Amino acid sequence: GKRGIQHALTEPGVPRRVNVSPGCCRRANVSPGCCRRANVSPGCCRRASVSPGCCRRANVSPGCCRWANVSPGSCRRVNVGPGCCRRANVGPGCCRRATVSPGCCRRANVSPGCCRRANVSPGCCRWANISPGSCRRANVSPGCCRRANVGPGCCRRANISPGCCRRASVSPGCCRRANVSPGSCRRANVSPGCCRRANVSPGRCRQANVRPCRCTRANVSPGCCRRCWDSCQSGERTILL
Repeated sequence: GKRGIQHALTEPGVPRRVNVSPGCCRRANVSPGCCRRANVSPGCCRRASVSPGCCRRANVSPGCCRWANVSPGSCRRVNVGPGCCRRANVGPGCCRRATVSPGCCRRANVSPGCCRRANVSPGCCRWANISPGSCRRANVSPGCCRRANVGPGCCRRANISPGCCRRASVSPGCCRRANVSPGSCRRANVSPGCCRRANVSPGRCRQANVRPCRCTRANVSPGCCRRCWDSCQSGERTILL
């Protein structure tokens, strides 16, 4: 605060002579991380205006909250800066009531990463008081899964949100058949980026004795070679690994 700034050069153990090495304070000017009398170096607060990362009295610098002299993560009263929550004396990660700034959840006294009931801000799930990555029931916002109480990256029955796998058909980036998530093994049909036949994951060779090579023979997924062939033979084509 003001007192700390005024007395920064009189603290015990602070060199006062002339030039000093980094982390030590000089007479008038100071090295990085040390505060001067009026003006201050980066990371230190000035009298009225403030340097980056410091909060001012009324207006605030970037990353600081407005009004009631609070920094991000603290509670305050009315208007707030970007990444801070408005109304009901709460900072990010705290619960509040009505209107909220970007990155904060709306309605039902919740902050980001907290559950609430009806309307939700982006990155939060709707319905059934759940946060992203948790299970819920009906309509969901982007990045959340629908139906069957599952979170993103989990399999469920019917309708699913982006990045989640369905039972038979599959959404983009998910494997088909046998209830598997991307990068897992399954049996028959496969979606793009997944391997076919003999329960293998992408980038691995399957069926009999195989190892990575440039030629393809039987049924192989992209980047895998089949059947012990190390060099291209008649009817085979070269593929990039």
